[in-house]
Amino acid sequence: MAHNDTIARFTRGPERESDGLPESITLQGETFPTPDLETIGAWVTGFFGWSYAQRLEAVDGCELFEADATCCHGAPSWLRALELI
Repeated sequence: MAHNDTIARFTRGPERESDGLPESITLQGETFPTPDLETIGAWVTGFFGWSYAQRLEAVDGCELFEADATCCHGAPSWLRALELI
């Protein structure tokens, strides 16, 4: 998949009481549930630990290799959409 610098418009759902993150992200009319904290933590650890083998996930499920990237559909990484980077 080609790298795309255009971020598709997305909206954040209501915040979860447990951690303050949105329950979901809606991207191009489709709603995606926010991953659990364990998954997000693994992405953050991989990103800040400079583990180039670490793969991230875009909001729409595409695989990314850079935390600040977007997929070919314009979906940002979860870390970017959740404003963690």
